[in-house]
Amino acid sequence: MSLNLDKLVRYFEDDLGLEDVGPETALFSSGLLDSFTLVDVILWIETEAGIQVPPSDVTFDNLDTPERILTYALTKGVGIDVDLELPEESNEIVDAYSRVAEAYDGSANATSFWDGITREATRAIDLSRGYRTIADIACGTGSALAELAARAGEGVRLVGVEPAERMRERARERTAELPAVEVLPGTFEDLPLRDASVDYLFSNWAFHWTSDPARAAAEIARVLKPDGELDLYFTGRHSGRELAPVVSPVYANYMGLDGLLASVKRRQALDADGTRALFAAHFDPERLEVQDVYRTYHDTLDGHWGWWVRIEGHFSGIEESEREACDRDVRAALATLETPAGIPYTMHMVHVRLRR
Repeated sequence: MSLNLDKLVRYFEDDLGLEDVGPETALFSSGLLDSFTLVDVILWIETEAGIQVPPSDVTFDNLDTPERILTYALTKGVGIDVDLELPEESNEIVDAYSRVAEAYDGSANATSFWDGITREATRAIDLSRGYRTIADIACGTGSALAELAARAGEGVRLVGVEPAERMRERARERTAELPAVEVLPGTFEDLPLRDASVDYLFSNWAFHWTSDPARAAAEIARVLKPDGELDLYFTGRHSGRELAPVVSPVYANYMGLDGLLASVKRRQALDADGTRALFAAHFDPERLEVQDVYRTYHDTLDGHWGWWVRIEGHFSGIEESEREACDRDVRAALATLETPAGIPYTMHMVHVRLRR
């Protein structure tokens, strides 16, 4: 299938004469297009996606915005078993990551130890195990999807799920020429995938942002096939223990103590024992492994600052007018941790592994 978001938007702008169409533009419910145009849109979708749209599917829930149309067409066109109902993008973490999507692909972040361990986890995925449908939850800007698509054989389908709109857009741009890849809106708590439809599910450095870990674990269990496999890598409660004592007072100064506490609570404080209890409720303990892993990295001040974008979700409570001053004071605090080897950061990683 050659249908993608850019092609869809060009159709609305060039063929139907609309201006400034974005992924979330309401086409029909706003009155931009009428019922006669709807027929033209359906015919165009059928031609471009190679599908037939039954009358029962012609609803605003499916077809009102370009993003919903694309999700619907991808679902029908390639046979991925995906729910059509789209979750709302409505929390501070999601909004923060949407704002920094472009910086997320910046060279500083891409050369950080975080990016290194992410690529290490992606390279470790063993495609020889016969997976046909692979889901990357919180796929970010799509780098893992693109890497796996380059390695996957014919007939392997990859679905990325990402709640942040701009991250999702970049992931779609990155994978636009890869017909086996789809990128959909969704969250851990509301996965846009049908029951028992996924052979292998993975996620790199995102599960700690879930708002409801128990519901997220249940959703993962719901969408995995009975013999499905799983790898989750996420930040544990003890990450950055060297940094917290020096940067927390700075953030408290700019956010207030209440704001700092609210910020900390946005990230789940999980370890192996707590995580094992979450997933043991849904999976055979004989198949389930949960580990705490600790690694200490040293880097320059600029090297650490390059990946600070990864924790942007913590800082939505800081006034934009104060961000420059806050960043300056945080950098000064980090500089006090300098050693001959560099500034240390101990990463606490929780790894959830499920095998048949």
